[in-house]
Amino acid sequence: IDLTLRGDENGVRLEVADTGGGIPAERMRTLFQPFQSETVGSFGIGLYESKRIVESYRGTLRVESEFGRGTRVVVELPAVAGQGAVRQTSIAAKEKAP
Repeated sequence: IDLTLRGDENGVRLEVADTGGGIPAERMRTLFQPFQSETVGSFGIGLYESKRIVESYRGTLRVESEFGRGTRVVVELPAVAGQGAVRQTSIAAKEKAP
């Protein structure tokens, strides 16, 4: 796994890449949809929720993959999140608290 983190006055970019088996093209189409996991015992909401959180901070989360060659996940966030994003994430955190 390769991890790259870059930042400047405009924001930060995190890349996580591997040289594993990659993700088939048909799976890529539903990757961020909830309840689409192919893992036994998984609810399939992890990537869906991750994307929602990143986008609430006006960022982007994308996955690039070539089947048989590997996958790269890229998260880009602006340097400063808006007040609405901070409030939305705070509310979501409270909803998940026991």
